[in-house]
Amino acid sequence: MLWIITLTVGCVTTNPNSNKPKTEAEVLAEVNKNLEAVDELTIDVSFVPETDDPIDFLRILTVNDFHGALAETDQAAGAARMGKYLIDQRNLNPNETIVLSAGDMFQGTGISNYRRGLDVIKWMNAVKFDAMTIGNHEFDWGISEILKYRDGDLSNGEADFPLLGANIVQKANGQILPNTEPYTIINKGHLKVGIVGYIGYGLESDIAVGMVKDYKFESIPTTIGPIIEDLRKNQQVDIIIALGHDGSETTNSMLAGLTGYQAVDAIVNGHYHLNNSDYITSVDNREIPIVQAGSSGEYVGDITLNINPITKKITGVSSSTVKMGSSRPKHDSIDNYINALIHATAPLFSRVIGVAGTTITKYPT
Repeated sequence: MLWIITLTVGCVTTNPNSNKPKTEAEVLAEVNKNLEAVDELTIDVSFVPETDDPIDFLRILTVNDFHGALAETDQAAGAARMGKYLIDQRNLNPNETIVLSAGDMFQGTGISNYRRGLDVIKWMNAVKFDAMTIGNHEFDWGISEILKYRDGDLSNGEADFPLLGANIVQKANGQILPNTEPYTIINKGHLKVGIVGYIGYGLESDIAVGMVKDYKFESIPTTIGPIIEDLRKNQQVDIIIALGHDGSETTNSMLAGLTGYQAVDAIVNGHYHLNNSDYITSVDNREIPIVQAGSSGEYVGDITLNINPITKKITGVSSSTVKMGSSRPKHDSIDNYINALIHATAPLFSRVIGVAGTTITKYPT
């Protein structure tokens, strides 16, 4: 049985010719019929074309722990506002901009949960995310529910970006998850940018046992260090971004300890829902920018790497987060899609299933 409990002020949904409330089956049938109309909508987005001209900086925009926050709330700016910001920023410098997710994107709201994150995938495709690392909450419905978005079957939805998880392995065969990659390479101008994705070591404990029993999360530096070395030595990658659903100081320090061909140039964090922009000095005395952008679409992370276009070496770095808020404009087409989604699912999520006789608080007095 699917119920997402919300306390609302409103009327019980009823049949037009009856005083009886609609049954669960009738409500779900109505929602599914409504969603057929939503699926006829397209999200129209325009992007400035890229070129292969040399670039002298790389800008990395990041989102983590979005948790299905498509609709605007008191906490969340909503996908229409965040989407417009990400689209506009990419269009300012299309050659130099990358958009990344550090995981936990789907689970957390009714309108996202109902279709197991499909509508977040559609939004991410429209906004043109370049890659996403798998987080612990991607396992909540069974990881196969997310992996299907990279199975090549367009009928069940398909992500236009790779799902990364270098250290997530199957106990049965020691291989990484199907339909995932340990890394991806993106060409930006004359640079090759390698993005290596990982999940925090030990985060199996943050997942229901039945959902993670067939998998294990390997040590991060010993897993991704050799991958980075291969990218630099054999695939001529110039810049390495560590994209982790992890934000522990221990992991970041271990990444800063990787040197030579295994060196990391920037670290994108997630999981802890922190609004944090920082730097860590590597053992070979390089400054590595770190960013984590809160949760539920409150912030966008923003790392810039200044690059010598001749040597392709990093000459300076910066890290910050950008507040998303109600004063930011919305992207009209995304807004129309989200509103249609809210309307389509309203028969379920606005349905009164009980009335609280008193105020409910997290910490009662």
